[in-house]
Amino acid sequence: MFVNDMCISDLWKLDSLGITDPVETKTKLEIQKETLNHFQKPISVDISGRYEVALPWVLDNKLLSSNRKLAENRLESTKRKLIATELESQPDNFETMVLGLIWNLKDDCLSCNINCQKNESKAITKRSLLSIANHIFDPIGFTAPVTLKPKLILQEIWKLKLEWDENLPKDILNQVKKWLEQLPILASIKIPGCLNLSSNGIKRLTLHVFCDASKKAYAACVFLRVEYEGNVFVKLIQAKARVAPLKDISIPRLELLACVLGTRLAASVKNDLNLPDVRIYYLTDSMTAFAWIQRTRDWGVFVSNRVKEIRNLSDVSSWEHVPSEKNFVDILSRGCNAQQLVYLRWWEGPSWLSETPVQCPRSKQVPDEEAVNLELRKSVLVNTAKRIEEFNWHSEYFSSYLKVVRMIAWIFRFFKNAKRISRCL
Repeated sequence: MFVNDMCISDLWKLDSLGITDPVETKTKLEIQKETLNHFQKPISVDISGRYEVALPWVLDNKLLSSNRKLAENRLESTKRKLIATELESQPDNFETMVLGLIWNLKDDCLSCNINCQKNESKAITKRSLLSIANHIFDPIGFTAPVTLKPKLILQEIWKLKLEWDENLPKDILNQVKKWLEQLPILASIKIPGCLNLSSNGIKRLTLHVFCDASKKAYAACVFLRVEYEGNVFVKLIQAKARVAPLKDISIPRLELLACVLGTRLAASVKNDLNLPDVRIYYLTDSMTAFAWIQRTRDWGVFVSNRVKEIRNLSDVSSWEHVPSEKNFVDILSRGCNAQQLVYLRWWEGPSWLSETPVQCPRSKQVPDEEAVNLELRKSVLVNTAKRIEEFNWHSEYFSSYLKVVRMIAWIFRFFKNAKRISRCL
């Protein structure tokens, strides 16, 4: 800023802070003259014919102070914070938190943050069990078989109509303690975190959706199969397990609910990964649910509404039926403990999914027609009959029952006499 008025110039001086800008001590004409001389003296022409000149740096600027003492104080403060959080003894720690999961930067893998601390002196109630179950944050769902267990236990507690802070029955309490003992094992599970779908070496991408249900829960999961430079990679993208409703519901209906959940997950993954043209394969081990999806019949309300949603979100020809023993996501709908989960490593997908070409274990089972047709819409036959109104003459002309009887007697007498006269003639 160039100022001619002396009073305003004094107002903007920074003498009070011990800083004096050389530009503010010179007039506008002096600065213009120095700038012109600067461009005339070092100017030159390069080989291509372009003019080169040095930048006009401001002269006589004071150097910044080193502030060494301030830097040392900040270093000591940072050390105290690291010691308080027990991170000072781990200088090579490559782990950081990403969306609630632990991300190891060195190995590029994800794991769950298991921070549920058991307090032996505190009683386990419905409230505390719900809090512990919600502490395990797993948006992908690779620990879903283990986290399903407390949900099933909570459903049993709801059936017993226990209060939030009421002590649990002994049998349920033993189930909770057994589950909590193996919970820290989940921290050892690590899954690959990298998912690069923009590489030029990718030959083919497909999504494979598995659906399954048991008497207690129904579940679905989505796997991504990538053919990359002659190799095949299979990764779990998302999995969900839901507790069956308290109201009794048949297994085929639960299997149909699992199919609905699978189509919803596939649509969500397809949209999130921006894969509008990806081929999706749906697999279920329920022949009854498979028949409902394949056939266009007048189903009942429950089946009809869910089949309609499945057909809207998926292609009917992309559904396949697999034998129950080959549907490896059975663990997802039944649940397991943490030790079994580490051993099975179900998030790696079935072995046949990594083969080239994919050999899907198709089933030759025939559907149970009685179970399938049980959900047909019930038809009600209505028999309508036209009723002819009769003329109640006796109620219109007679005021009492005895008069009606007497009149009818006279009518019969008349008929009898009339027949006798006709015979005589």
